[in-house]
Amino acid sequence: MAGPWECGAVKSRLPGIARRFFTIGTGFAGSIVVEKGGLQAATRTTETVTGNNTGAAATVCTASPTPTGVRVRTVSIPANTLVARFQLFNAETTGGQIQGGEDDIDILVLNSSNVAVAGSLNGGSNETATMIRPAAGNYKVCTISYDTQKRSSTTYTMSSWVVTTSDTGGNFKALAPATTYTGGTASAGMSWSGLAAGQRYLGAASFLVNGTPQGTTLMEVRTNDPVPVSVNSKIGSPAGD
Repeated sequence: MAGPWECGAVKSRLPGIARRFFTIGTGFAGSIVVEKGGLQAATRTTETVTGNNTGAAATVCTASPTPTGVRVRTVSIPANTLVARFQLFNAETTGGQIQGGEDDIDILVLNSSNVAVAGSLNGGSNETATMIRPAAGNYKVCTISYDTQKRSSTTYTMSSWVVTTSDTGGNFKALAPATTYTGGTASAGMSWSGLAAGQRYLGAASFLVNGTPQGTTLMEVRTNDPVPVSVNSKIGSPAGD
């Protein structure tokens, strides 16, 4: 990736005492401070959207009144948030409960200026929109239904996380080397314990040098033994399906 720190996501299904180590590449020399948050269990919200839409996501999500096939809710993001994520699973929609069925539901996240800052516009309903270190404020989480297989509506359950530096679930710990060197590599690690079964957890570790974030690594722990899905988050200003 571009920038001084290689970052990404680490996934696990281990609910008990567990550790994960990974290699990082550094584009700077200096000491590192780690800001961490989590592990936080998903907040699950069940909603119904009626009808389908054919318009571009960025257009229909800012229209007034809210058009057919669109549902918008406001989410408050506090200061010191490391990651905010909004996620749908095809299996947790009405269409996903039908043999061979699949609804097409997308997610778009907009800031208080109605600018799209994250989104997931895949076919189907396996969708993940993620914001790393978002600014504090109110955001709109917009769900757009493009195809409900000729039904008049679909019901879905959205999993969401707003992980701040105050979150301390699962005895989550993140370790990084005390000193790094330009162009080098080093090992970092995360550990956790005592997670409840049947949950999806998210945590984050942000690595700072001289007070400036250099990158953020996410930790996903799923204790509900799920079938893995493709995670695709488009950061920026998605304009359509």
